[in-house]
Amino acid sequence: MKGKCVGFLNMFPIKIFPWGPVGKELFVITCLFVTRDYQKNGVGKRMMSSAIDIAMSSSGKGVILFGYTDPKWYLPVSFFEKLDLSEISRNGEERLMMLVLSSKAEIPRQIVSKYTY
Repeated sequence: MKGKCVGFLNMFPIKIFPWGPVGKELFVITCLFVTRDYQKNGVGKRMMSSAIDIAMSSSGKGVILFGYTDPKWYLPVSFFEKLDLSEISRNGEERLMMLVLSSKAEIPRQIVSKYTY
């Protein structure tokens, strides 16, 4: 794996995240992807560990993301539950999940779109 790009993780401070949820002093993971050949080798766990370290060193009080119950989606709830993220709200198959990093973390509010496809 050394020197190869085998995945990526995208994370924003919630204050500049344009699509919701609404909260304070949190970090939002919008995407975590590992190429098929490197899945089940701890790559995703290591990327999440690095993201959590960055959030903590930036005074983040929690890390949140939208997970999905359908295993075909790229952010499966089952993976994040193994990393101690908890469901804090839901909208259909979409789950807002959070890892609390500080006792002062405030639970964010999920924005539910009224737009239908």
